[in-house]
Amino acid sequence: MKHGKMDFRETAGLYAAAALIRFVLFTFFPGLPDLLTARVELSTPVTSFKRFQEGLFLYNHNVSPYDGGVFHQAPLLLPLFSLLPDPSKFPIFTNLLYIAVDLLSAHALYRIAASGEAQQSRLFTSPRKDKRWSGHIVAAVFLLNPFTIATCLARPTSVFTTCAILHAIAKAIAGNSFTSMLALSFAAYLSMYPLLLLPPLILLAYDRHCDADQKPSLLQFAGKTVGIVAMSISALFSVSYLLTGSWEFIPSTYGIQLTLTDLTPNVGLWWYFFIEMFDSFRAFFLGVFWLHLSCYVGGLSIRIRSQPLVVLTLLLGIFSIFKPYPSVSDASLFLAMVPLFRHLFPLMRYTFLAASTILYASFLGPAFYHLWIYAGSGNANFFYAITLVWSLGQSLLVSDLAFASLRDEWEVERPEMAGKQMNHSEWVRQNPGKTAVLGTAGVALAAPGAVAAPVLAATGSGAQGSIAAGIQSFIGNVVAGSTFATVQSAAMGGYGVAAVNGAVQGWAAILAATTGAAAYAEGFNQEGNGDAEENGGVEEDAEADENGEAEE
Repeated sequence: MKHGKMDFRETAGLYAAAALIRFVLFTFFPGLPDLLTARVELSTPVTSFKRFQEGLFLYNHNVSPYDGGVFHQAPLLLPLFSLLPDPSKFPIFTNLLYIAVDLLSAHALYRIAASGEAQQSRLFTSPRKDKRWSGHIVAAVFLLNPFTIATCLARPTSVFTTCAILHAIAKAIAGNSFTSMLALSFAAYLSMYPLLLLPPLILLAYDRHCDADQKPSLLQFAGKTVGIVAMSISALFSVSYLLTGSWEFIPSTYGIQLTLTDLTPNVGLWWYFFIEMFDSFRAFFLGVFWLHLSCYVGGLSIRIRSQPLVVLTLLLGIFSIFKPYPSVSDASLFLAMVPLFRHLFPLMRYTFLAASTILYASFLGPAFYHLWIYAGSGNANFFYAITLVWSLGQSLLVSDLAFASLRDEWEVERPEMAGKQMNHSEWVRQNPGKTAVLGTAGVALAAPGAVAAPVLAATGSGAQGSIAAGIQSFIGNVVAGSTFATVQSAAMGGYGVAAVNGAVQGWAAILAATTGAAAYAEGFNQEGNGDAEENGGVEEDAEADENGEAEE
C-alpha cells in the first residue's frame, strides 16, 4: 500500500511539474507560442496551427475549410476546437488542451515502460533485463525534453498523432487489441503514415494474447485486427463526409502527402529534392520515395520478429527522417521511445556522436534558416545542408539501436560470445584491398566531387573540356539531358553536377555494401570453421583420454 502511495505521489508530482513548466511558458511569455508556431522546424503544411486556425475560421463561417487551399488537416479536429473559445483572444483553453495531450502521451509511455515489454517479450528475454529505467524516468525524459516542450508551445496537430500512437502501443501491450487498433486508426486518420505501424503492432498484440493463454492463429488474428482498422477508418471517413458535405478532405489531407504539392521547407529530405526535380520525373521519384519509406516495415518485422516493440521504435525513427513532412515532433516521439531500451545502451557504440550531431543541427538549423530567409546572405543550400546533418544524427541513432538489439539477440543464441569485440586493426592488416575499397567508397559517399572531378578530368571532360569540346564540334548539337550533355555540364559546373555526384554516390554505396557483405560472410565462415576446429579438438582429446583409459 505504501509503495502504491509513493508511486502515485511520484507520478502526480512529475505530471504537475511538467504541466507547470508549460503553463508558465504559455502565460509569462505570450509571444513565444506564436514565434514557435511560425518555425518550419515545428510546423509543417499538414500540422501547422496557423493553417489550422484558417480552416477553423472557414468552418465556423459555414464555408468549406479546404476552399482556401491552405488547410490540409483532418476535419474531425474542427468540431473539437470549435467548442473552445477563440485561441487568439482566450488562448488559455487551447493551451490547457495541449498540456493535457502531452500528459496523456507521457502516461502511455509510463505504462509501456512499466510493462517490461522492452526487456522481455513472449519470444525473447534479454540477459540484461534487470538494467531498466522506471516508468517515471521514461515519462520524465519525454515531458522534460526541450523538443517536446517546444512542440507543445508551437501547438501543431501532430501531438494528437503522437498521443494516439503511444496509446495504441500501450493498449497492445495490455492485451486490448481492439482499443489498440482504434487508437492506431485514429492516428492514421490524422497523419496517414502510422498505418505502416500496423504489422509490428499486430505482432505485439498477438504476443500479448498468447501470453494470456489465448493462442489464436496468427492469420486469423491479423485478419481480425486489419478488419477493425479498416472499419474504423471507414467510419472516420464517413463522419468526416457528413461533417464537410464532400470528399474534398481526402485529396486535401492525404493527397498532399502522397504527391507533395506543397514544397514548404521543413526538416525533412523531400522538399529540396523535388524543388530541383523535372516534372517528367516527379511521379517516378514520388513512387521511389514512398517505396523506400515503406520497405523497412516488412524487413524489420520479419528480422526482429521476437521484439516487436523494437521494430515499432525503429520505424518511428525512420519515419521521423524519411516521411514527406517531418518535424521536431516526430523526432521527440522517437527519442521518447529510446529510453525504454536502457538495457541496450552498453551495446550502442555511437550515442555520443549521434547526440552531438543532433544538438549541432538543433542550434545551427535556425541560424541557417535566418541567413537564408531573413538576412539574405545565404540560400536554400544552407538550410538543406543542416537538415541533412539532422537526419544523419537520427540515422546514427536508429542504426545503433538496431545493431544493439541484434547483438543482444546474438549473445542469447551464443552466450560464449558475450562481451567479445572484433579486432578491427587485425582485420585491416589482413585485408588491405577491402580496406582501400571501403575507404574510397566512404570518401565518395561523403564528398562525391572529390572522386567525380578527377574522373572527368581523366576522360577529357574537365573544366577545359578539350576532348569533350572536340567531340561536340564533330557531332554537332547534343540533346539536353543526354548522357554526354550531362557529363559535359558537370565538367563545366552546370546542372549535371548533381547527376554525376549522385551516380558516384550510388556506385559507392553499392561497392561498400557488396564489400562489407563479403567481409562479413568471410568472417562468419572463419568463425564457423574456428568453432568446428575447436569442437574437433575437444572431441580428439576426449577420444585420446578414452583410449588411454582402455589401455590401462
